[in-house]
Amino acid sequence: MPAVTSIKDSKPKVLFMGTPEFCLPTLRALKDSDKLSLDLVITQPDSKRGRRLELKSSPVKSFCIDNEIKVWTPDSVSSAESIKKIKAKKFDLIVVLAYGQILKQTLLDLMPDAFINIHASLLPKWRGAAPIQRAVMSGDLVTGLSFQLMRLKLDTGPVIFEKRTKILNNEDSYELMNRLSTMSGELVEEVLLRYYEKKLEPPVLQDESLASYAKKISKSEGEIEWLNSASEIHNTIRGLAWGPGAFSFFKSKRIKISQTEVIKDLEDLSEEPDQVGCVCRIDKNAFYVSTRIGFLKISSVQPEGKAKMTVLAFVNGYGLTLGDSFLKS
Repeated sequence: MPAVTSIKDSKPKVLFMGTPEFCLPTLRALKDSDKLSLDLVITQPDSKRGRRLELKSSPVKSFCIDNEIKVWTPDSVSSAESIKKIKAKKFDLIVVLAYGQILKQTLLDLMPDAFINIHASLLPKWRGAAPIQRAVMSGDLVTGLSFQLMRLKLDTGPVIFEKRTKILNNEDSYELMNRLSTMSGELVEEVLLRYYEKKLEPPVLQDESLASYAKKISKSEGEIEWLNSASEIHNTIRGLAWGPGAFSFFKSKRIKISQTEVIKDLEDLSEEPDQVGCVCRIDKNAFYVSTRIGFLKISSVQPEGKAKMTVLAFVNGYGLTLGDSFLKS
C-alpha cells in the first residue's frame, strides 16, 4: 500500500467494483465523500433479465450513468487488458462489494493490501454467495459486516474491521439486506480512511475452524417441509423473503407463504391434527398449520399466478377448511 504523506494533500483514489442494488448506499457515500476520490466504477456487463429477457444495465451502472460517474463493464475483470487498465490508473484503494466475478490472483497481485471486500456476515461465518439469507434461515441472532483484505480463496482474507448488529425478531432477509446495505454506506468512508492512514488495528486472520459456507440459494429450497418444527419453517420463510420465496401446495396448486408467526401451543383445539401440514384453526385474519413441533400462524398467501391475498380472501376463494392439508399430493 502506498505510503501516506498527508491525507489533506491528496485524496486517495478509489476504484469501486459492485453490481446489485445492495451496493448503492456504499457507492453513493463514495461519490459524495470529500475525503476520497471515486475515479472509476466497474460493474457486470448488461444482461437479459425479466420475463421478456430484455437487456438491462445493473443497478450500479444505472446509478453511475445518472450521476455522471465513469463506469466500465468488462466481460472479465481479470483479463490482461483489464489488469493493464486498472494498473495504469494507479488507484490507492479498491473496494469490492457483491461484484459477481471471481478475481484472479494476477489481478489481486497488483495491490495485495489495497483490495478491500465488504462482506455481509461476521467472517469466518457464512462465507460465500448468500450470507444474509443463510443467517436468517439458520435462526442466527447476530450478524454484521466484515471489511476484509481479498485473497484468492473466497472470503478468507484478514479482517480489518467488523460491525455487528442484532437480527431483529421476525426480521426477514429483505429487511436485513436493506439494513446492512445502509450500514455499509454509513461505514465505508471512515473505514477506508482509517485503513489508508494506518489507524486501524492490525488485520485479524480468520479462524478456519469456525468457518461456514453460505451456498447460493436454489429454488428447490423454497418448498416448505412440514415435518420440520414451526421455528425452522418460519426461519426458512423469513430467509427466502428476498428471493425466491417459500411455497407449499394446496389442492395441487402452488401457494407462496410469506407472513408467519411461530405458535408453540394452540388452546381450545377440539382434537390434535392427524398429521403435520394440516389446517387446525381458521380465524378472520390467519389460519394455523400443524408442524412437527408447534404451529405456524399464516396471515398472507399468494396463489401461483395471483397477487398476495388476505386469509379471508383465500378462504372464500379457494375453499380452505379445517383439516385441509398443505402436503404435496
